[in-house]
Amino acid sequence: MSRAARKSSVPRPPFPPFLPAEITEALLDYWTATDGSAAEITGDTVKLTSRPARTFAARTSGHADTFRA
Repeated sequence: MSRAARKSSVPRPPFPPFLPAEITEALLDYWTATDGSAAEITGDTVKLTSRPARTFAARTSGHADTFRA
């Protein structure tokens, strides 16, 4: 989708006033270009933590008391 088409067909979300217009446009362009694309899967979690990544459900069930506080 071209920038002109995106601007005319998608309402612009409110962005914080401290975010420069060029960054806002770059983010909107990137999000438009990658919408519906699968996220890249890497081994970075294992490299950083020495443990495999867990799902959100696994993480929260293992720390349920933290979320109840």
